[in-house]
Amino acid sequence: MILFWVLGAALAAAALALVMRALLSGRARGRPTASEVNISIRRDQLRELDADLAAGKLAREDHERSRKELEARLLEDLAAPAEGAAQRPGRRLALAIGAAIPVAAVALYFVIGTPGAIAPEAEHALRAQQIEAMVARLAARMRENPDDGDGWKLLGRSYAVLGRYGCARLAPLDRGTGCRSGATSGSGPANWFM
Repeated sequence: MILFWVLGAALAAAALALVMRALLSGRARGRPTASEVNISIRRDQLRELDADLAAGKLAREDHERSRKELEARLLEDLAAPAEGAAQRPGRRLALAIGAAIPVAAVALYFVIGTPGAIAPEAEHALRAQQIEAMVARLAARMRENPDDGDGWKLLGRSYAVLGRYGCARLAPLDRGTGCRSGATSGSGPANWFM
């Protein structure tokens, strides 16, 4: 049971670390913002204007006017707030999510899951009591109907499963005398048919 909780906590911590890392890291690495892309485009356009002027494709007045327009757009791009900063979730939100995920997982486990399933000892004790009760009912039925040979074989096998080998060995020959629940005398199954 301890192993289950340790493994569950380790897996939850790993999942939480991945989620928190993504929330706290900001924008994705290596991915430029729209503002950075626009600035790069404006610089390329300025280089093209200068190349066109040098090649004689563009008049000096047209070059100056186009250059001023591009510089104005470049200043607008620089003055615009970075959208990555506006979209970046805050630390408080990340911490709230980090605290909510484990609490929600544990609550969901106790609502939907079966916490008793990790304690098989209690279930095993219940099964042993049920089996003892069934064997006792079978023994009572066999005392009422001592001529049922198949029933005596079944009773003998049931005693063997419970570890009561002396009763198991004598059950087909018992024919109504009964076997005490604590009787374990006799050798094991290897010597039953000797």
